[in-house]
Amino acid sequence: MDQRVRIKRVIEALNPRIFDEEKPLKVRGIAHLGMGWMHDNFLVTVNDRRLIFRISLLKGNKFAPGLKRAKEHITSEYNNTRRLQESGIAPKVYYKNISCREIDRPFLIIDYLEGKRIKRLSRKDIRRLALLLAKLHSMDRIPGLRNSNFDEAFLDWNRQRVERIANEEEYARFTNEGFKHELKKAYSRARGIRFNPIKPSIIHGDPAGENLLRVKEGVRLIDWEGVALGPPQRDIATVIDKEDLRAGRLSFFLSVYARNVKRSDALLQIREYLMQRCLQKLCLALSDAFKLKLGKPDAIEHLSLEYHLKNAHYEFRRCKELGLFPKTSILLTKF
Repeated sequence: MDQRVRIKRVIEALNPRIFDEEKPLKVRGIAHLGMGWMHDNFLVTVNDRRLIFRISLLKGNKFAPGLKRAKEHITSEYNNTRRLQESGIAPKVYYKNISCREIDRPFLIIDYLEGKRIKRLSRKDIRRLALLLAKLHSMDRIPGLRNSNFDEAFLDWNRQRVERIANEEEYARFTNEGFKHELKKAYSRARGIRFNPIKPSIIHGDPAGENLLRVKEGVRLIDWEGVALGPPQRDIATVIDKEDLRAGRLSFFLSVYARNVKRSDALLQIREYLMQRCLQKLCLALSDAFKLKLGKPDAIEHLSLEYHLKNAHYEFRRCKELGLFPKTSILLTKF
């Protein structure tokens, strides 16, 4: 059965009061918006409103086999978005389903934000994003949010991937001994970083790139599944890396943010957080490329090999700029 037919049946069978409606729900149109990193997204017109129907694309791994990971992910996004929607920062979320009966994957339904994806931040966008993050990072804690456990989980995650890339025979064909040696040294440098103790704030987790929309009111964030309590530097480092902020654009972003965030420690050790992030993203991109090439069951198949390799080369360049690799290093991938 076509996915659009399934979606139509699901929505029209729901109680209209879920969407603050009195009359029966009637689907008047469904458009496929495309696949992101973790979701397949559909724009659905129901009665006189537009909604986003988000189907999880996550596959299992050794930590959460089968559909468990996807169910946990959808449940987390639903709960987190509900906690934040009253602040006006997050869109309204209406419904989730993890039974996998009507649709073969967990899904949720949220409000559609009228706006456009931002290909490159303008100066006005940079200011609005800085103000939005300053507001988020200054908010009081919301009960029920998980702790991100950034330091320990991050380093363990990177250690596993570095060891696989550097040591596993099935990955050996894709790179060379020189790069693997330098990758291990880069991990040792990153592991040696000591982060200052810092009071956690509410963080989005990925406030850049495909999660940014330009709307009438300014800039809005979507995809709140990663929201947690953690160091605000994680969000700041993500923006700097993903939006490739440099020189004047970087200075402007940080100055607007610093003037408006209600804490004095939010910009400490930004370079160190950037180092950790860029190494993580390099390892992730290489792992995804290798798994896709090897036909692994947990490979992200809806994103191309070219996409993963492009990300790997970008993050490798960033890592060299930050001093994690020698400037003469070359990322050699053999496909």
